[in-house]
Amino acid sequence: MTRLLLFLAFGFLVGCGGRTVEVVRVDAGPETVPADDGFRVTTGDLDRAYEEIAILRVGGRSGRSAAEHLIHDLRDAARRVEADAVVRVDFEPYGNGESGSLEWYATGTAVRFR
Repeated sequence: MTRLLLFLAFGFLVGCGGRTVEVVRVDAGPETVPADDGFRVTTGDLDRAYEEIAILRVGGRSGRSAAEHLIHDLRDAARRVEADAVVRVDFEPYGNGESGSLEWYATGTAVRFR
Protein backbone atom coordinates (compact mmCIF):
# COMPACT_ATOMS: atom_id res chain seq x y z
CA MET A 1 0.00 0.00 0.00
CA THR A 2 2.85 2.39 0.85
CA ARG A 3 4.49 1.70 -2.51
CA LEU A 4 1.25 2.44 -4.31
CA LEU A 5 0.89 5.77 -2.53
CA LEU A 6 4.50 6.69 -3.27
CA PHE A 7 4.03 5.72 -6.93
CA LEU A 8 0.87 7.83 -7.22
CA ALA A 9 2.49 10.79 -5.47
CA PHE A 10 5.57 10.59 -7.71
CA GLY A 11 3.43 10.24 -10.83
CA PHE A 12 1.36 13.23 -9.85
CA LEU A 13 4.40 15.41 -9.20
CA VAL A 14 6.15 14.39 -12.42
CA GLY A 15 2.97 14.78 -14.46
CA CYS A 16 2.41 18.31 -13.14
CA GLY A 17 5.94 19.54 -13.81
CA GLY A 18 4.98 21.95 -16.61
CA ARG A 19 1.96 23.50 -14.94
CA THR A 20 1.76 26.77 -13.06
CA VAL A 21 -0.07 27.09 -9.77
CA GLU A 22 -1.36 30.45 -8.65
CA VAL A 23 -2.34 31.08 -5.03
CA VAL A 24 -4.71 33.94 -4.31
CA ARG A 25 -5.34 34.82 -0.67
CA VAL A 26 -9.01 35.21 0.13
CA ASP A 27 -8.55 36.71 3.57
CA ALA A 28 -6.95 39.91 2.26
CA GLY A 29 -10.27 41.79 2.42
CA PRO A 30 -11.59 44.38 0.01
CA GLU A 31 -9.30 46.94 -1.48
CA THR A 32 -10.59 50.50 -1.70
CA VAL A 33 -8.99 53.13 -3.90
CA PRO A 34 -10.21 56.65 -3.08
CA ALA A 35 -9.59 59.44 -5.56
CA ASP A 36 -8.34 62.89 -4.59
CA ASP A 37 -11.94 64.10 -4.59
CA GLY A 38 -13.10 61.24 -2.33
CA PHE A 39 -14.71 59.17 -5.11
CA ARG A 40 -14.32 55.53 -4.05
CA VAL A 41 -13.77 52.36 -6.05
CA THR A 42 -13.73 49.14 -4.03
CA THR A 43 -13.64 45.40 -4.58
CA GLY A 44 -15.84 45.05 -1.51
CA ASP A 45 -18.83 46.95 -0.21
CA LEU A 46 -19.35 50.18 1.74
CA ASP A 47 -20.70 50.76 5.25
CA ARG A 48 -23.10 53.40 4.00
CA ALA A 49 -26.63 53.25 2.60
CA TYR A 50 -26.82 53.50 -1.18
CA GLU A 51 -28.87 52.58 -4.20
CA GLU A 52 -27.46 50.68 -7.16
CA ILE A 53 -27.84 52.64 -10.36
CA ALA A 54 -25.78 50.82 -13.02
CA ILE A 55 -23.50 47.90 -13.77
CA LEU A 56 -20.31 49.19 -15.38
CA ARG A 57 -17.93 47.19 -17.57
CA VAL A 58 -14.73 48.72 -18.87
CA GLY A 59 -11.76 47.09 -20.48
CA GLY A 60 -9.40 46.38 -23.25
CA ARG A 61 -6.40 47.37 -21.14
CA SER A 62 -3.11 45.52 -21.05
CA GLY A 63 0.30 45.96 -19.52
CA ARG A 64 1.57 46.65 -16.05
CA SER A 65 -0.66 49.62 -15.37
CA ALA A 66 -3.87 47.97 -16.63
CA ALA A 67 -5.52 47.98 -13.18
CA GLU A 68 -4.82 51.69 -12.67
CA HIS A 69 -6.29 52.52 -16.08
CA LEU A 70 -9.35 50.34 -15.42
CA ILE A 71 -9.99 52.07 -12.10
CA HIS A 72 -9.73 55.45 -13.84
CA ASP A 73 -12.13 54.21 -16.57
CA LEU A 74 -14.60 52.99 -13.92
CA ARG A 75 -14.53 56.39 -12.21
CA ASP A 76 -15.18 58.16 -15.51
CA ALA A 77 -18.08 55.85 -16.39
CA ALA A 78 -19.57 56.21 -12.90
CA ARG A 79 -19.41 59.99 -13.04
CA ARG A 80 -21.29 59.91 -16.36
CA VAL A 81 -24.21 58.18 -14.62
CA GLU A 82 -23.88 60.55 -11.63
CA ALA A 83 -22.73 57.85 -9.20
CA ASP A 84 -20.97 58.49 -5.91
CA ALA A 85 -18.87 55.29 -5.84
CA VAL A 86 -18.24 51.94 -7.52
CA VAL A 87 -18.51 48.77 -5.40
CA ARG A 88 -17.87 45.04 -5.89
CA VAL A 89 -15.30 45.58 -8.62
CA ASP A 90 -14.04 42.41 -10.29
CA PHE A 91 -11.02 42.26 -12.62
CA GLU A 92 -11.12 39.64 -15.39
CA PRO A 93 -8.48 38.61 -17.93
CA TYR A 94 -9.45 37.95 -21.53
CA GLY A 95 -7.35 36.44 -24.27
CA ASN A 96 -4.22 34.38 -24.47
CA GLY A 97 -1.30 35.75 -22.48
CA GLU A 98 1.14 33.37 -24.15
CA SER A 99 0.65 35.08 -27.50
CA GLY A 100 0.78 38.55 -25.96
CA SER A 101 -2.91 39.32 -26.45
CA LEU A 102 -4.04 39.23 -22.81
CA GLU A 103 -6.33 42.13 -21.94
CA TRP A 104 -8.03 43.03 -18.69
CA TYR A 105 -11.62 44.06 -18.06
CA ALA A 106 -13.32 45.32 -14.90
CA THR A 107 -16.94 45.11 -13.84
CA GLY A 108 -18.44 47.02 -10.93
CA THR A 109 -21.69 48.41 -9.59
CA ALA A 110 -22.18 52.18 -9.69
CA VAL A 111 -23.99 53.44 -6.59
CA ARG A 112 -25.51 56.68 -5.34
CA PHE A 113 -25.52 57.45 -1.62
CA ARG A 114 -28.88 57.93 0.10
